[in-house]
Amino acid sequence: MRVVFLCDDEPFNIPRTVLEVMRRRPGDSFWVVPLGGHGSAGRGFLNAKRYFILYGAVGFVRMALRFAARRLLGSLGVTKGGPYSLAQSARAAGAGLLRVRRINSAEGRRALAALDPDVIVSVACPQVLSRRTLALARMAAVNVHSALLPRNRGMLPTFWSLLDEPPCPGVTVHEMVPEIDAGDILAQRAVRIEAGASLWDLLAECKSVAADLLVEVLEKIEQGAVERRPNPASLATVHSFPGARDVREFRRRGWRTL
Repeated sequence: MRVVFLCDDEPFNIPRTVLEVMRRRPGDSFWVVPLGGHGSAGRGFLNAKRYFILYGAVGFVRMALRFAARRLLGSLGVTKGGPYSLAQSARAAGAGLLRVRRINSAEGRRALAALDPDVIVSVACPQVLSRRTLALARMAAVNVHSALLPRNRGMLPTFWSLLDEPPCPGVTVHEMVPEIDAGDILAQRAVRIEAGASLWDLLAECKSVAADLLVEVLEKIEQGAVERRPNPASLATVHSFPGARDVREFRRRGWRTL
């Protein structure tokens, strides 16, 4: 199959997840499309404000230094301990790399159509795909969501999963539709979090589980054996990025962000 990844171009967990899937599906043809998200200069002030609230002053500085260091390692081509970028993941797997600014633009759709994808895979894609863009996938368009849908649709679902009573972290691979996190569920797995673990630990664990679920779903798509489960809006909870009050409640309940 021809598989195209549309991903947030962050240097932490996503490059490893994408590389793991590509290595475990050697018969597929892959393209990787990095899109500006959490590290985008165009959203720099908004992202800085959000993560300052989430991590606090000291944590924000720690994460900014980690981010800058990993960006540097990726740009220098350092592979030990990596990959540190989606470009490195593509090179390591012999996959193609396509850079576009807006995937829903006419230019973006033309570039994506030229790849002739059987499957489009979103891993934290920072742009909501339009119906015309989704239609370019011949067999399926799927998204990884780090929560057990239908609960905790929206932004930073790992955070909200830990605030649930009881906490219910997990990962869902679902069919993509123009509405956010609203498509049918294709695979799902709960994630255990150990006592004392942090939100950051959970983010990393969810991306590891995501690789397993994506391999499973791609195999079923190839075999024509996909099983769909409803993702009813009537049972959904929907969240935006956590604010200061949410973070205070998170910490009051004993959770750590880092």
